[in-house]
Amino acid sequence: MGEKKRDLKRRDKASPITESKALRIVFEDKQTSHFIRVNFSHPGQKPRILSRKNLSRRDHLFFWIVEIIEKIRLALDGEDGLMNIARIEVDLFSGEIIDRQFYNYILEEEYQERVEEQPE
Repeated sequence: MGEKKRDLKRRDKASPITESKALRIVFEDKQTSHFIRVNFSHPGQKPRILSRKNLSRRDHLFFWIVEIIEKIRLALDGEDGLMNIARIEVDLFSGEIIDRQFYNYILEEEYQERVEEQPE
């Protein structure tokens, strides 16, 4: 009986976390929530905030890349230009945060260049 419980615990630890769990981990992270509170627009200003979650792999490590993005309108015509971004990597199996990157008032093209420059 004790062996079965240990086997179940091992299997649970090997189970991948869902993208919604990864998102929750990111929002519960103190550094990330601080960045969002300090740099994102106040809710009363009706900011355009979205999240993107992508599964990625580096060597033998699988992880979620979770991006919380605020798109900032530059002109009266509503055209987007700058963004505030919290980009967090969450280990697929342990749920631990591997890396955090915070970008404040960055152009989308510049952000894409920085992400592409990162080592695989």
